[in-house]
Amino acid sequence: MLPGNSDEYFDILGTGHKDWRLAFRGTARIQKSVYDAYRDGTGIPYVIEDGCKTTDWTAPCKNHYRNNDALNNWANVREVIYGLVDDGVLIKVLRFKGAGTTYMNWMSQKLLIESCWEDLPKQTTNYFGIEGHGAIRRRFFINHRYGGCPNDMGWTVAVDQASPNCAWERNDTYPYFKYMAGQTYENMNYDYARSADAIVVFINYYPGESDEYYDLFHTGKKEWRLAFRGTAKVGQPVYPAYVNGTGISYTMQPACKSVDFLAPCTSHYRNNDALNHWKNIDQVLFGIIYKGEMVKTIFFKGELTTYTNWYEPEHLLKSCWDDLRMGPHNFFSVEGDNTLNRRFFINRNYGKCPNDAGWVVVVDDPPRPCPWEITYSYPMFKFAAGPKVQNWSTGEVLEADAIVVFLKYKKL
Repeated sequence: MLPGNSDEYFDILGTGHKDWRLAFRGTARIQKSVYDAYRDGTGIPYVIEDGCKTTDWTAPCKNHYRNNDALNNWANVREVIYGLVDDGVLIKVLRFKGAGTTYMNWMSQKLLIESCWEDLPKQTTNYFGIEGHGAIRRRFFINHRYGGCPNDMGWTVAVDQASPNCAWERNDTYPYFKYMAGQTYENMNYDYARSADAIVVFINYYPGESDEYYDLFHTGKKEWRLAFRGTAKVGQPVYPAYVNGTGISYTMQPACKSVDFLAPCTSHYRNNDALNHWKNIDQVLFGIIYKGEMVKTIFFKGELTTYTNWYEPEHLLKSCWDDLRMGPHNFFSVEGDNTLNRRFFINRNYGKCPNDAGWVVVVDDPPRPCPWEITYSYPMFKFAAGPKVQNWSTGEVLEADAIVVFLKYKKL
C-alpha cells in the first residue's frame, strides 16, 4: 500500500495512474517564506484552502501547503518531480532520482533524470538545490553563473525575501518564482524570465516498504523486492501459499522476510502487496537457496506478465543452467504438473520415473508416484546441481532449503 491517503495522489504525467503524491506547494506573492514552509512548515496555518492540496491550479489558494507525512517520513522514494505552475498550467517540469535521498537534497544536478530545459543536464551551475544561496535567500535555485546582477544567468529561482539585492529580484512580491520560458538558461534581467504562480513537489514511491528491498548482487543498490519465499519441509504446500497465501501464518520469524537464509524460518512468506499489485515490473528473479546461499538463479522479463505466468520460457532472460533456454521442456511454469502437484516445475521429459529429467521442481503434496520425489517431509525442492539438465533419479541433484522470488521495478 502507498503511504498517505488516496486523494494525495495524482496522474500528473497522463499515464492513467494516480501514482504521484503531492508533497509540497509553494504559492507566490503571499509574503511568507517558501523555504521555511518547505523545511518545517513555518508560516503555514493549520487550516488552508482545499485548492492548495490539488492539481486544480486555478482553484483559490493563498497559502503554502506542506504534506508533513510525505516530507517528514521520506523513505522508499523512487522519483521526485519539481514543477512550476503559471496561469493555471504546469508549465515546467524537472524529474529527479529519489533513491537514497532526503527531502532536502534530491534537487541536484547529479540526480536529474529529465529536464524541461534542454541544456540543464550538462551545463555548469554555481547553484543547484533547495537551499540555494542561503545568505541572500535564493531558494529552489538553479543558476548558471553570477555576473554582478546585470549579467546573472540561470534557469529558475524562488526569491524568498522582501528586500532582495538585485533589480531582477524585485519585479514581484515575494516569494517570487522566476523561471526561463525558453529551453535554455537566460539572463535573469531579460524578457525570457517569467513569474510563476506556484511551485510544486511530487514524489513517486517504490511499491512496498524500504525494508523489502535488497542489494542481492552487491551493486550498491537495493533494487530487488522480496515477493515470495517457499520454505522446505514445513508441512504446507507451496503453490496455494504463492497463489493466495493459503497456509501462511500471520506471524512468522523475521528471517522468512529477509535474505538471512541461515536464520530460522519455518514458514512460507508471501508479500501480498507485491503479488496482488503486479505492475511496472522490469525483471523477476527466481532463486534457489542451499545451505544459506542463493546457488541458482533464473531471470525473467516482467513486462506484460502476471504473477502466475512470468515463469515461462518466452519470458526467460538469463539462466544458471546452460541448456535451459534450448530445452526441450514438457513443463515450464509456476503451476507445473497440476495432476501430480509438481510446482515451479521446469522439466525436460518424463520417462516412467527412472528416466524423468529436468532442472528444478517443487514436490508439493500427494500424489507422489515416483521414488525420486519421496521424502520424510514436504514440500521438497529438488534442483540440478550442475550447469545442465539432470536425471531426477540418478543425476547430480540436490535438495534446496528454500526458493525465493524477487521483483525489480521499471524506472518511470
